Amino acid sequence: MFKILVTAPPVVSQADRYREQFIRNNMEPVFLASEQQVSKEILLAMVGDFDGWMLGDDICDQEILSAGKLGKLRGALRWGAGFDNVDAKAASELGIPIENTPGTFANEVADMALGYLIALARDIPQVSQGVFDGQWLKPVGSSLAGKKVGIVGLGVIGQAIVRRLHVLEMSLVGYDPVSDFDHDGTVDLMIWPEGLSGLDYLILACPLTRDNFKMINGEVLSLMKTGCKIINVARGGLVDEKALIHALREKKVAAVALDVFEQEPLRNSELLEFKQNLYGSHNASNTVEAVDRTTAIAIEKLSKLLGGLNGR
Repeated sequence: MFKILVTAPPVVSQADRYREQFIRNNMEPVFLASEQQVSKEILLAMVGDFDGWMLGDDICDQEILSAGKLGKLRGALRWGAGFDNVDAKAASELGIPIENTPGTFANEVADMALGYLIALARDIPQVSQGVFDGQWLKPVGSSLAGKKVGIVGLGVIGQAIVRRLHVLEMSLVGYDPVSDFDHDGTVDLMIWPEGLSGLDYLILACPLTRDNFKMINGEVLSLMKTGCKIINVARGGLVDEKALIHALREKKVAAVALDVFEQEPLRNSELLEFKQNLYGSHNASNTVEAVDRTTAIAIEKLSKLLGGLNGR
């Protein structure tokens, strides 16, 4: 039976729910809890003791992979769609195959993006809190039909967002240099950062790469329409938070909804000064059904990966 280190928080938080699934797939799991990432020091000390590793947003760089290689580590699986925290080149050079579970959260993340959009447009949290406080606020918010929204990233998540926003009769602009999305004319494709001055909303739904790190920076924010609103359900590294805070203070950006941040969990950040904003806990994908579905896929993939290596 393969010994597996499990650090993906959605799996660790429900260890008793998934333990038997691991065992049925010839894996003995050891669950290691963290709020978002296990520290590098702990991983360096532990990862070599395991045949496999099911990780989340944990650091997975050359140093950690080398420590694993010196021990027992033979393969890993990144729980979820992202791969930006994994040094794929180092893994390849060290002969440690790493897979992930792409496409498993498209509808859930798109649902959350839609929820954030409507909540920002209609000031839903403020109205609800007003009722609790004995206020009866009206009129509040703005209509969505006819408003222009940009979607950065037209992969499976971006496409799911497009389908939802098209129903709302919004004007859609898409940014993705590699997508082959057959949008049937529903999206006006542009080259970044064209057209930002005309957007009422901007939604980030793309992977994080070296090329788009902090793509939402001071220069880009200066191009945007005054009073625009930004939603990020992708990766925190896409946004220069210092530049965003400045834009919020200057009211260049009216409000944001961020599910992800440069440093997670979000604590002692100046972003917390802006009560009009909405913040998530990197949980846009994590419905009960989606976590169950993705964990089942992850367990099966990791088991097959290690079993295949065992047969070599």
